[in-house]
Amino acid sequence: MISPVATGMGDDAEGDILKPDVSTLYVSDLDGTLLGNDTSLSQYSKDTLNAMLDQGLLFTVAGARSIASMVRLPAHV
Repeated sequence: MISPVATGMGDDAEGDILKPDVSTLYVSDLDGTLLGNDTSLSQYSKDTLNAMLDQGLLFTVAGARSIASMVRLPAHV
């Protein structure tokens, strides 16, 4: 799950997601970090990640999985 604390971002006073620093590349591990135990992306994480991507977030994933299994992730976002 995407954590506002882990990203250094969070909600502003109105509860809106703050704009990401578009000069920084954010990298997330997959298993146990971005993905849950059932290897799914939570709706909260999908919504948050999509909102930040729409604002220019530079984002990628890293992990020990094969590239072929990691390619499927963008279909979930």
